[in-house]
Amino acid sequence: MLARRPFGGHGCRSRITAPAERALEIGRRLAAIPDYQARLREMRQRAVLEMRAQNMSFADIGKVVGLHRNRVQQIAEGRSAGGQGGSMKARESE
Repeated sequence: MLARRPFGGHGCRSRITAPAERALEIGRRLAAIPDYQARLREMRQRAVLEMRAQNMSFADIGKVVGLHRNRVQQIAEGRSAGGQGGSMKARESE
């Protein structure tokens, strides 16, 4: 499952005893979070689009995944919930 161990392993603390090395590894993992979140958003968007291709409405998808139908539509369109407007793809090209 993705949510349980997003970065694999049992955690830095149990494997790395030297605090400096542990701090460096934690820093690397923290820096990877935005990329990991972007991949998860893309995976979720593909899943929503698959359900839309099966003729499910945004409301039906929302019931299945526990989100409001408007949020499901935003996900399908590739919009983030950050309130900045526009699509993620449009912002990436800026």
